[in-house]
Amino acid sequence: MNKLPLRHIHRLILLLFVVVLFSCQDMPANVSSDPAERILNGDRVRVVSELSVPAHKASVMLQHGRIINESVDRFEASCRFVMKAIRNAPQKIAPGEFRVSNVRYWEDFVAPDVRVPLSGGEFINYEITLRLQSEKQPEVYSLVCQHDDDHVYGRHLNVREIQQALSRLVRIIKH
Repeated sequence: MNKLPLRHIHRLILLLFVVVLFSCQDMPANVSSDPAERILNGDRVRVVSELSVPAHKASVMLQHGRIINESVDRFEASCRFVMKAIRNAPQKIAPGEFRVSNVRYWEDFVAPDVRVPLSGGEFINYEITLRLQSEKQPEVYSLVCQHDDDHVYGRHLNVREIQQALSRLVRIIKH
């Protein structure tokens, strides 16, 4: 009878552990469990005012209801519409509605610009990517909203905070 070598058993145990660990995680722990506070598949994003993506760029950034061309306050909610391609001429995002087809949460450690001695100093960039679909504007790929927050008490943005970043230019419509 053939026995499985010990090194293969260790790999199988590790693989089983990883599968069990990740199958239990529906979403990050720092995302609201209340569906009314989260953007879900099937929700809508309505562009109310035309947005312009600059030439040689693939995105346009919004914060506090305004288009931001230069610096963004990383600790306040900001969102950017991402196009599928970079063009030599400006691209327009016309008023209209997009369906959210996928929602992805992402977290990444961010080093602060200035290090304070004896402090933890770590921040996390909390990002939510909404994959958008529209038959009328298929060149619009996604809406990415983010902010940096404390690594201990930080959390992902909720619908209200995202709406504040978009203000009157764009509306989130829950289904």
